[in-house]
Amino acid sequence: MKNELFNLINNLVQLQKKCFTLIKPRVDYIISNNIVDKNEIEYLLDALLNMCYDNESIKYYYKLCDYYASIDKEGSNFYRKELKKFL
Repeated sequence: MKNELFNLINNLVQLQKKCFTLIKPRVDYIISNNIVDKNEIEYLLDALLNMCYDNESIKYYYKLCDYYASIDKEGSNFYRKELKKFL
């Protein structure tokens, strides 16, 4: 039972890492191209919230929040508070 649980958790972490690897370039693209589509930014923030497992993923979450603050300060503050609930 312990081994099964350990394997399940390990698989989940590996999946989070793969997903983060796929989302990271999109975050960079949005910021470097000044994309202001709130729906897309919020979609990515929602996805990143589920992938915050280490310092790099948390850094990217805050990086996108900082960018989003220039578009929607209130929305950015909401997402910052959401992450704090998990940390």
